[in-house]
Amino acid sequence: MMSYKSKIDFGMYSREGNLKVEEIYLWAVLGEKSVGWIWLKLKELGEDKRFEEATDTWVRDRLYTEIAACETGETNYGTKKEIN
Repeated sequence: MMSYKSKIDFGMYSREGNLKVEEIYLWAVLGEKSVGWIWLKLKELGEDKRFEEATDTWVRDRLYTEIAACETGETNYGTKKEIN
């Protein structure tokens, strides 16, 4: 079985947590979600004791930086057009 490795380190303490934030990232980019939606999803994730760091400044900053970079193609995924 092949395992998936995230292309971005969002600063979560576990691989599983990082993948969950990456899922929020992909939804935000592909679905053009609002900052409010992103914050809500991070808060929901952080309510789980295993992922409490989801609302830490470092995680939020990494996530928002990657979303902004997607518009210019400076992210590990490339531009929004390339992700689609």
